[in-house]
Amino acid sequence: MEWEPSTAGGVCRPVVHSSALCGQLDGGEERYVLHAACCGDAAIAAVALSDGCIKVFGIGDGRLAHLTDMHGHGAAVAGICFRVPGAVAPLHSCAADGTVRAWDMRTGKEEQRYCVMGEELTCVSACGPLVAAGGEEGNVHFWDNRNPGKFLAKFEDTHATTVTQVQFHASHAHKFFTASEDGLLCVFDLANGLSEDDGFQAAQNLAAIAEFGFYGMGGGQLWSRSCGEGFVLWDWEAAVKDDMEADGGGLIAALHDARTALQAVPLAQIDYLIGCHCTPGGHLSLFAGSNGGTVTTFPVREPGPDGCIFEPSSTIFAGGHSSIVRCIDVVDFDQRICISGAEDGRICLWRLDAQSEDSGLSRMLRTPQTNARVSPY
Repeated sequence: MEWEPSTAGGVCRPVVHSSALCGQLDGGEERYVLHAACCGDAAIAAVALSDGCIKVFGIGDGRLAHLTDMHGHGAAVAGICFRVPGAVAPLHSCAADGTVRAWDMRTGKEEQRYCVMGEELTCVSACGPLVAAGGEEGNVHFWDNRNPGKFLAKFEDTHATTVTQVQFHASHAHKFFTASEDGLLCVFDLANGLSEDDGFQAAQNLAAIAEFGFYGMGGGQLWSRSCGEGFVLWDWEAAVKDDMEADGGGLIAALHDARTALQAVPLAQIDYLIGCHCTPGGHLSLFAGSNGGTVTTFPVREPGPDGCIFEPSSTIFAGGHSSIVRCIDVVDFDQRICISGAEDGRICLWRLDAQSEDSGLSRMLRTPQTNARVSPY
């Protein structure tokens, strides 16, 4: 079905496929969809479930096509990622069972495993030969995927508690980022080796960090959301320059409670932040959700004289989920396709405004005049 504007109040008619592919476990216990990772070049998406299973879908024709399931983790999957920058194979995952696993996307079989004794793993990232994972005790572990049994290094002094995200930069592979519930968001340069002290370059001391990501041309800025629904914009490239202040350099904007600011927007149903996505042109949009499963997008801008960093909501995703949405990711900017997963066990695929002139999502999301409501069929 093609996207088609309705004549009633700027509301969009249903546009794409929605499917409750996860179903329920035996005994009636729902499987939450916890994480999603997309490889747009291959039109593939992977989702992690609360029972340790990873499901892989093809989305080449704009519909969900189940490809394979991956089983092996003995606990809920804490993180999944494709290798930076954008390679489809392998997929890496980590879990509370203390393992990182690399999966062959063609067969769905485990091809490598990395183990940590006595620490639950909470996040994972991979780039070139390096695999990194953060843990609940504040440690970051590194391995060489050319020799899976070879442990390379451990960063153990930077963070005091659970590491919530580790990330290699897609454009600057030697730049490595970590975030933690201790509030620190840190930048390391690994060009000269895996040295925690020598590689450290800059940090922001924030509220407990749940997630971060890159935006701007070349990914020179960072957004982050806190566990308490705070929202921060940070120019990390400026912060690592020698002439920046050692404490707080590069901070663009900080909202201690972004949820309250978003709730003031007309028609917005906001109970929590989900995450952000950046278009190929560098424009940033925030996804926020309601407890009933509705998702609203808000274009993000750098603050002006009025201090506002959110533009009015432009798109509402409704009718696909009935519970808290845990993850949403853009599968294909050219086709304007998003995938979402929620605590109702449902995976939904959404098509955005196909008539947008922008190469990504930004033009549609920056349009404040009307609210477009998008629903799956």
